[in-house]
Amino acid sequence: MLFCSHKIQFLSLSAVLHSPTHMRTSLLTASLLAALAAAPVFSAQAQKKPAAPAEPVSLTKTYPEDDLDPLPEFQGGQEALRKFLAAHVVVPPFALANQLAAAVDVEFVLHPDGRVDSMRVTNGACCGLDEEALRVAALTGGKWTPGRLRGTPVKARVDLPITFRVANKSSRSVAYLNEMKTKFTAYQGTPEHQKDQQTYQEQVAKQKL
Repeated sequence: MLFCSHKIQFLSLSAVLHSPTHMRTSLLTASLLAALAAAPVFSAQAQKKPAAPAEPVSLTKTYPEDDLDPLPEFQGGQEALRKFLAAHVVVPPFALANQLAAAVDVEFVLHPDGRVDSMRVTNGACCGLDEEALRVAALTGGKWTPGRLRGTPVKARVDLPITFRVANKSSRSVAYLNEMKTKFTAYQGTPEHQKDQQTYQEQVAKQKL
């Protein structure tokens, strides 16, 4: 039986130094390449640490919308949501009489079964508009498709902007809102306010869900 032994032959330093200049460079290069070829090769992948396992999806944790794919969506899409809000928002009489227009942002928790709770105003106005926005946001319960995290429906925080437009008049300036707040404070509790509240409740009662 024959055994073949393959060995890398390294040139002695003496032989390299006593060689002609043009040969010396070639010999040094050949020696270096031979040494590199004999060096052990380490895989970059072998040295990578294994990725940490993904956190289990929680059915009790409330996730921000940015974590979800797909996002929570009103059934029927944005156009259906726009029509729902237009059909159910009742502008309070004071805001209507004073042509008060504003945007109110409502945040709530959407559950996997479509329920909504924990509602709060994150960017409000005044004069009954915040309360009306909260009332209408509550009516959207059961009309949402929940967001998902890795395929599992989860609880999520949803931001719902509700815009009140009266005669296309903008009232987002601080000065205007402060003026309306002062006027509304004087208006509350008056016979006119009580009459307007009755009218408002009648309009709400006529709505069909």
